[in-house]
Amino acid sequence: MNWNEIVSDITIAGIPIALLSFLIYMFNPDPLFIYIFGVGIAMMVGGYTIASIQNHRLHTLMDHKVAEGNRDGFIMSLDGPYVPCNDDATIEILE
Repeated sequence: MNWNEIVSDITIAGIPIALLSFLIYMFNPDPLFIYIFGVGIAMMVGGYTIASIQNHRLHTLMDHKVAEGNRDGFIMSLDGPYVPCNDDATIEILE
C-alpha cells in the first residue's frame, strides 16, 4: 500500500467515524464521543490537506516541465522510475 492509498483511506475512514460518533452523541451525550468526532474531523481535514499539497506539487512539477521547453510531450511515471521498453518486434508480411 503506497502513501496515496493510505491518505485516501484515512480521509474516507474519517467520514463514518465522524458521522457515527455524532449520531451516538445525540442519543448518549458522553464526552468520549465528542473526542471521537474530533478525531474523525481531523482525519478528513488532514487527508484533504495532504492530498491538496500533493496536487499542488504535481502541478508545479508539470509547470516546470512545460517551462523547460518540453512542449512536444514527455513521459512522467507516477508510480516509479520510468524504464523504456525496448521494441524488439519485427514486421512480417503474411500474404
